[in-house]
Amino acid sequence: MIRADVIRPVPELLRRALRAAAAGQVQLAPEAAARLMREVRAPDNPEALTGRETEVLGLLARGKADKQIARELFIGESTVKSHVHSILAKLNVRSRTQAALYAVRVGLVPAEELGEGSR
Repeated sequence: MIRADVIRPVPELLRRALRAAAAGQVQLAPEAAARLMREVRAPDNPEALTGRETEVLGLLARGKADKQIARELFIGESTVKSHVHSILAKLNVRSRTQAALYAVRVGLVPAEELGEGSR
């Protein structure tokens, strides 16, 4: 049995990270984001994104989950997933995190807004 007086309060940062993870979002500490920016190469000549793909990438880079992106853009969640798939293919990256870092590198999203989620 767990005693209530033994449980330590969960720091707010951890609480936010857990909520974000449960919502399918990625939270990166600024130090981690900076290191990733240094170590992950952006594609040299990526295929051009459509206007809608650019909007989706901006929201994705800000840490929005597919459901949040769909709601914000008034499109279906399956359409968002299709756009994300297309974005990853066009940028020749394997993950949403790499796509988000690309968005920061090209100036689509300020680094301080990377992964901010629904705050």
